[in-house]
Amino acid sequence: MIDVTALPPNPGCYLFRNAEGHIIYIGKAKNLRKRAKSYFQKKEQDPKTGSLITVIDS
Repeated sequence: MIDVTALPPNPGCYLFRNAEGHIIYIGKAKNLRKRAKSYFQKKEQDPKTGSLITVIDS
């Protein structure tokens, strides 16, 4: 799992890669730390986000 506290609370772009290194998602956020928390620390996720998180090679 990623250490979200290491991410800056700044705007920026991010990408997720799978185990093979292929980019599977590109996103942008006003606050990268908050966005990462929303992916990795949320207990209930919508089906799309849940399936995305399962294939990320963190």
